[in-house]
Amino acid sequence: MINVSYEQLINGQQLSDGDIVSLVVADGGDPNMISVALVLQGVTWWKGIQSNTTVLCQSQDSQSTSSATLPASQVQSDGLQLWKAKTFGVHIQMYNIENPRTWANGGKVYTFIWQKD
Repeated sequence: MINVSYEQLINGQQLSDGDIVSLVVADGGDPNMISVALVLQGVTWWKGIQSNTTVLCQSQDSQSTSSATLPASQVQSDGLQLWKAKTFGVHIQMYNIENPRTWANGGKVYTFIWQKD
């Protein structure tokens, strides 16, 4: 697993395994909850987002979007991890987004747009 910063995702920087995942943050919803969305653009292999062992979003092929809502406190304590299919389709936890207590605010929608893998 590779640690990535919130800033790398906000800026759409290429990550160390060659992925480009952009993060868009918008206001919306219950101030105690966080909404997470996964959007695939130009990639078809399986991708997912988890918070510790809780699977939040999964997308692949024609199902290019997925979303979930969970307590902000869960994201602040367990963080978010980005997963992807690797060799033979095995699902691997690739990236852990560092320091969730500094960026995981309730009442926000976090949309992860996976553009390159």
